Amino acid sequence: MSYQVREAGKICSRAVALKVGDRLPEAPIFIRPHELVRAPLEATYEQAFRRVPRKYRERLAGGA
Repeated sequence: MSYQVREAGKICSRAVALKVGDRLPEAPIFIRPHELVRAPLEATYEQAFRRVPRKYRERLAGGA
């Protein structure tokens, strides 16, 4: 889910339907009206997950 605040307090939102096992899409993060950066969610979460201690990674991944 991302959102963009437009003029006069109007908000535009964007939701993407996902199911378990789907790769996460890039998410637009609006910095200013009509200016955004794309956050690579899948790569970011994978990198963060590698830093979780092994015993917790295994449990979270269903290995124990």
